[in-house]
Amino acid sequence: SKYMFYFDRHTGVQAGNTLFKVPRRKIEDDSEAFKDMFALPVKADGDGTAEGTSDEHPLVLEGIETDEFRSLLRAMFTP
Repeated sequence: SKYMFYFDRHTGVQAGNTLFKVPRRKIEDDSEAFKDMFALPVKADGDGTAEGTSDEHPLVLEGIETDEFRSLLRAMFTP
């Protein structure tokens, strides 16, 4: 499936060729790496739109495969 762990009105994250939509607050609170990433100045694409603000402009995780990110989300969101 192209969409996994897809929550409305949250941060769009692309890992591999899959788009995820996750609660920004949750991944910031549970991950120092994401907390640091969101603290960096906003990176915009060619039209000035910030990464992670829409499906068309996801935060792209370079070098992270779909299965790797899915496993992280399973660990973060499974009680």
